[in-house]
Amino acid sequence: IEKFPADGPKVLWRLPLRYGYAGPAVAGDRVYTIDLDTAEADIEKLGFQKKPIPGTERVFCLDSKSGKLVWKHEY
Repeated sequence: IEKFPADGPKVLWRLPLRYGYAGPAVAGDRVYTIDLDTAEADIEKLGFQKKPIPGTERVFCLDSKSGKLVWKHEY
């Protein structure tokens, strides 16, 4: 499209994510993204300290048209 509509582009799907530091990457018909699933209190406690944050990092692969999960890896 040349220009977004006044009320913005149509949202096709959403994925609830936790904390993150990267945006999505699109390759072909797949969308890849990551997040860190941790308690909000953990993040607030650490502030700007350079220490490991407890939690589970997750990598998602989604179908770009439907938003359906193709695979997920947690560590």
